[in-house]
Amino acid sequence: MCLNNFSKTFKKIGSRESSGTFGTEEFDLIEVEKFEFGNLKENNHIFSRANNPRIDKNLLGMDILGNRPVFFSYKGNEIILDVDDVPKIKQFENIYPDPKGLQPYIPIKCGDHVLNALWDTGAGITIVDTNFIERNQDLFELVGESEGTDSTGEKMTTPNYKIKSLVIGGFSFAPHEVAAVDLFHVSSKSQNPISIGLGFSTIKQADWYFDFSKNLWAITKFHANLI
Repeated sequence: MCLNNFSKTFKKIGSRESSGTFGTEEFDLIEVEKFEFGNLKENNHIFSRANNPRIDKNLLGMDILGNRPVFFSYKGNEIILDVDDVPKIKQFENIYPDPKGLQPYIPIKCGDHVLNALWDTGAGITIVDTNFIERNQDLFELVGESEGTDSTGEKMTTPNYKIKSLVIGGFSFAPHEVAAVDLFHVSSKSQNPISIGLGFSTIKQADWYFDFSKNLWAITKFHANLI
């Protein structure tokens, strides 16, 4: 939850540290008596509240989404929680286990490399580890640079590349821009070291079904024109 006049009305009951791609930030913990989002209702739920005014997004985390099936349709601009009718999916794939249950990791293929990727709707652009790019320069084309902001509000200018070969869930994604970031400090804190974090620039090209309670996911529809 971002810092504003409304969130300031809640009493701080603790704190937690959160790491982003570029930095680390401390958040207040607050208790919200009643929270509703569509058909989702939570009572006396603990939220993180930003102290940094640069953090201007309110995000639903895995503490809320992680116990239910969720359908993400970016072409339709909708999220359906607790899906009753599972889309016609030929084959589900497993979500890589996360000991803390906080983030979904899925297998992807970049060139001939099968990689562990973080699926991150909070990231505006897909990020790729600079070391992986250096070792596989034939899979990337330098196109410029841009300034990015992570979940802690930290900003950094990164070189941007066009990724030439990316297969997820059996679908070949069209070449599109990604940002090169040194992910060593992120991977070093996780039991699931990653070379790629899938952000909105990639995720928006498909509709996704996740059943976090069963550790299953699939792409239900591919939109190659949504780049």
